[in-house]
Amino acid sequence: MSQQKLDWVSWIIEANYDPSSEAAVEEIAKEMTSFFLSNEPQTTHFEWSVNSEKGQLILHERYANSQAGLAHIESFSGKFGERFSILVKPKRVVVFGHPSQELLGVLSGMSPEILHYLAGFSR
Repeated sequence: MSQQKLDWVSWIIEANYDPSSEAAVEEIAKEMTSFFLSNEPQTTHFEWSVNSEKGQLILHERYANSQAGLAHIESFSGKFGERFSILVKPKRVVVFGHPSQELLGVLSGMSPEILHYLAGFSR
C-alpha cells in the first residue's frame, strides 16, 4: 500500500448573516461555487450550508495543499472579498490538515483555531 502524501489543508468558517439578505447570500454562494469549481482544480471541497432558521452558515473548504489555499485566498479577495464581507460575518474559523507557516500567516487575521492532524484518510 502506498503512503498518501499529507499536505492537504482545510478550514471551516462559521458565520452569521442577516436573514433579510438570504437571496444575496445564496447568489454569492452559487457564484463562488461555480467560479472555484471552474478555475481552481486543487480546490477539492467547497461547500456552503445554512441552518434551518437562516442567519447562520458554515463554509467548508479543502485544498490539495497550502499553495492551492493561498491561491484561493488571493482569487477570493480580488473577486468576492468585498461583497462577501458585507454579507457574511465570520465568527469562528478552524483550520485542519497541514497548513504552511505562510498560509497560517495569511489566515492569522481571522484568529483561527488550528487543529493538528492526528490520523485518518480521504478517498
